[in-house]
Amino acid sequence: MMHVRQGDGESQIAAGDAGRAELAAEIRDFYAERGDPDALLAAFREAAVIVPMAGPRSLWNGSMRGTRWLYAFTSQGELERFVHAKGAQRDADLAAQHGRISFVTVLGFRLLDDVLSDLVREVREPAGIAVDVAGAYPMLLPPTSGIVPDAIAVDTLAQGATA
Repeated sequence: MMHVRQGDGESQIAAGDAGRAELAAEIRDFYAERGDPDALLAAFREAAVIVPMAGPRSLWNGSMRGTRWLYAFTSQGELERFVHAKGAQRDADLAAQHGRISFVTVLGFRLLDDVLSDLVREVREPAGIAVDVAGAYPMLLPPTSGIVPDAIAVDTLAQGATA
């Protein structure tokens, strides 16, 4: 399994609020058709996003149509919406303790540059990031070049296969 180090979530949440708020604003701008894809990606890379735990040392993710998606959230409220939508309060894999979901905060660039590569090696399928996936403004960061490292980007891998 993919491993992460769990830190003090509360202090990390306070430190990352500004970056997550900027990311949420960039996503809303994107939906309002005035967003800048480069600014959105930069905001994600700089934000300390909230990532739910799937176990003591692994992050919650899901697979859809051959792509693995790592879940990340811009607020605890967005995480709670997702958990409620998935009915995950009863899911033992989430390591819920006393009605609370365990999570870590991770800088976006770490998820894109490091964690996704580990996940791809583990599950042997492409992987991207699903941000606020149950919210009003969900955003997917697909496994393509310019977003994820070229070594795991599906378009780069496809080019290499045809060369």
